[in-house]
Amino acid sequence: MSKNVFFLVIAALLMAVVSGILLEQNLSSPAGMGYIVGSAAATIGFAVILAAIPAGIYWLFKRKRMPGINGTIWALWFIVSSLSLAGNML
Repeated sequence: MSKNVFFLVIAALLMAVVSGILLEQNLSSPAGMGYIVGSAAATIGFAVILAAIPAGIYWLFKRKRMPGINGTIWALWFIVSSLSLAGNML
């Protein structure tokens, strides 16, 4: 699980850097670094919250961890990140 979280954070940071470059942010400034960290945290947080809803319901009924939750978080993160990037480009 921790290896999966590490790779998710790295992927989110890379996507935030790509977004910053496309939006012509000054990534070497403190504001640019804040943009990268904030964008990565927002996409991860939103994906985890969206995945926690069905996982919580599953846990209430079965009292065990939902199978496939890591894949669900990755898929939701990709969707949220792509929509965020597309929204920033418009």
